[in-house]
Amino acid sequence: FTVNLTRTYPMGWEHKKVVLEIEGPGNHCSRKVGFNTTHTEVRGKQFYVNGEPFLVKGMIPSFIEHKADLSLKEGLQQIKETGANMIRLYHTPSEKYLTLCEELNLPIISQPDETTWKNLDITHRNILEDYLRQFRKHIHKLDGHPSQLLFNLGNELEVNHKHEEAIPKLYEIITEAKKSSYYRFPTT
Repeated sequence: FTVNLTRTYPMGWEHKKVVLEIEGPGNHCSRKVGFNTTHTEVRGKQFYVNGEPFLVKGMIPSFIEHKADLSLKEGLQQIKETGANMIRLYHTPSEKYLTLCEELNLPIISQPDETTWKNLDITHRNILEDYLRQFRKHIHKLDGHPSQLLFNLGNELEVNHKHEEAIPKLYEIITEAKKSSYYRFPTT
């Protein structure tokens, strides 16, 4: 049983959903897939978004951690006013982040929760399966959201480990993530 549906959308920064439902006697199946109309690609060494060269000028919204007495919206607006065109998060963004970033046209580079050198030991023997589960959950939540432009596998995962132990594990994580059905380009 195969169904092919074709619908063309202009490139942009919109979030769309496709719902496929199949019903029959005693059976019901529903599948919802989100996607955005943003097209990303790398040509040579240049990153392109919607056919235009895109130079990442990002910031980490650390105003929240340092008690700057700013709301999330005020802080993100200040980041935008500095000329930044992206924010970098070390976690999966909340719905509030996603909504505000979409409103401000401020794309996000994010990574799965708990995937920094402080809380993830990539040299542990069972790490690959655990990590890929976290990555899949992260992609599932954000896939297709117009604010989510780049996915990141983690931050400095090799820090605090012997180079000869950590680097092969890091490459293994990258290789397995790229082979998975939930991998999204580009992932850093």
